[in-house]
Amino acid sequence: MLNNKNHYPAQKRYKNGINAAATSFKKNKPDNNTQNKTKTTDYNELFQNALDYRRNNKIPLDSPFRLINLAGDSVADVAVDFYSDFAAISWYSPKPLPLKDKIVDAILKLDIKVAGIYEVRRFNSSASAQTYRHLTGIEAPEFFEVEEEGEKFLCSFSHGQNAGFFIDNRENRKLIREISSGKRVLNLFAYTGALSVVAARACASDVVTVDISKSYNNWAKKNLVLNGFDKFSEKVFTFDALDYMNFCLKKDYRFDFVILDPPSFATRVNNKPFSTRKNYSDLLAAAAKIININGIILAVCNTAAMAEDEFKFIINDSLKSAGVKKFKLANGGGLPLDFRCQAGDWQANYLKSYIIEF
Repeated sequence: MLNNKNHYPAQKRYKNGINAAATSFKKNKPDNNTQNKTKTTDYNELFQNALDYRRNNKIPLDSPFRLINLAGDSVADVAVDFYSDFAAISWYSPKPLPLKDKIVDAILKLDIKVAGIYEVRRFNSSASAQTYRHLTGIEAPEFFEVEEEGEKFLCSFSHGQNAGFFIDNRENRKLIREISSGKRVLNLFAYTGALSVVAARACASDVVTVDISKSYNNWAKKNLVLNGFDKFSEKVFTFDALDYMNFCLKKDYRFDFVILDPPSFATRVNNKPFSTRKNYSDLLAAAAKIININGIILAVCNTAAMAEDEFKFIINDSLKSAGVKKFKLANGGGLPLDFRCQAGDWQANYLKSYIIEF
């Protein structure tokens, strides 16, 4: 299932035992052109150029996408995301705040529909401060629909610092569409269940969704029902990920495909802290014990401070330490092209994922 460049085939089909021609996912490579850009006060031109870049690179603008990715698009400490017709500005430091009026005006002048604009200040330490605030235009309803590849997802600017859908995981969603057919899928750290929806629509035989948050699990159930997967909405469980895998081991519940996409930091049910650097090996060891023969783990890490080589070492070392003698490692989906990075900025190119085949 691996090609000779150790990439996982992106277009490989699993229907009727027939494999179509395969191409490989390639990670978003840093944009060398961004190094030589000079500062400009013409934000209208800068933002329109950013939109044209997305169009030219065939980024689906009718699905959630990132318009401005901080320094990668020459706007330091600012990101602009689109969810349907709503734009959301993320401020990563107070430095660009004086540019707010220019940035809002530049968004409104884009040759794309903008129904309303929201903002969130991500540099505040208090969680309550990191919530969306309406700036201009139409106010979004509490929940509104977005679409990607025919799948529907509920987003919201009313429930925390994220809108309910991670745009940066687009390439991994493509992988899940390719892998899930006919498989028993376990989606851990599921958040609002987007990856469960993708697996279900890709004809998975079973989809189990697990997250520690009851409120996010309710959101995940709504997403599954929205897409017609009521039966899988009954398999959404509020559990600590490690505890659930240990439970499955005791009950001899096994899966063909396990998705691991944890946050960089979290708190477990027992109030013990979780971090990808310290605890990802525990996740992998537990997942390996409940994976079927010829099963697959998708291991995703979005910790910016962890380099690609370190994550790869953690995977290899933890599986070997757990007694797994035979497995294959292939590159998964990295950041999509709308998450532009400056050349050499490996922390900005933060998303790492690997397909592990047993």
